[in-house]
This record gives sequence, structure tokens and C-alpha cells, in this order.
Amino acid sequence: VNLNSDSFDIFGRSHDEYTVGNNARVHVVTPAAGIILEGITAIGPGMLSDGGTPIEGDRMMHMILCSGLRLYDVSCTNFDNGNRFYSCPDGKAVGFKCFAQTEGAATRAVNQYGLALVNACQDWVVDDATIVGNKHGLVQSESNLYPGVTRRCTFKNSTILGTWNFAVATHT
Repeated sequence: VNLNSDSFDIFGRSHDEYTVGNNARVHVVTPAAGIILEGITAIGPGMLSDGGTPIEGDRMMHMILCSGLRLYDVSCTNFDNGNRFYSCPDGKAVGFKCFAQTEGAATRAVNQYGLALVNACQDWVVDDATIVGNKHGLVQSESNLYPGVTRRCTFKNSTILGTWNFAVATHT
């Protein structure tokens, strides 16, 4: 380990798992890299709750630890729970479109996020996005979830319509 005032570097690892205090563990993880989704349209089944107990519905995308993820002209329609990215640094979404299942969404208390960048999704650019419906259009975390900070995200040339809570939210 090489330490200085700004950072530390680990040259080679000696273990895949490290035990720390209170039986917690730190696992060495290599994120997926180089994933490109282009020209994909997904149509979901719509509402997954009839107004009784809310069901965390379907998501088009639920990506975890994907470095350099690229979305070009990706669209989703009729999904009840949105798209979430966890710990995915250096991402880019151009021409992203999300049209949520809005029937009774506010009263069913589903967490519809058009595009959620959660837990250290830093250095993202979202350009020319269209997000219609959803609880929040663009969101930079989830409620009661603070394991990482999303930062340096640029949202530009985009349209968010018909959200039933906030168009853009940070939850902080």
C-alpha cells in the first residue's frame, strides 16, 4: 500500500476477502466494464399491484458495478419500477427514454425512478433524455440508502414530464 495525502494505492492483492471490525467483511470486486446497450426498446407488463399491498414492480434495468456503461437510444415503456444503477461510475446515456406505468402509481406507493444513479455513480452524462411519468424522473440516490455518494453527474438537453413527486431529486 502506498499512502500520500490524497489517496492510497494497493499494488496487487493478497486476499479476496478482508475481515474488519464487528465481523464485517470487505470483498475485492472487479466491476463489469465495457457494456454498451444500443437501440434497445423494452415493453413491460405494466402495473404489478392492484391497489392493495404495493409490490415492488418490474424494472427494465438494474445494473450493479458496471464501469463505463453506455446507453444509446435505449427506451422502456410500461414498467412499474424504473431503472436503477448502483455503483456504476463513468456512465453515459444518450437518447434515453422512459415512459412509466402511471395508472394509480401515486396511490400505490411504488418507487418509480425513470433513471436512478445510486451509490457512487460518479462522472455520468445524461443527454437528450425523455422521461414521462414516474415518482421521480432523475434521482441521485434512494431513500434511506447512503453507502456511497453520487457526484459529478451532468444532465442536459432533456425533458421530464408528468412526475407525481419530483422531476429531479437527490434524497439527501
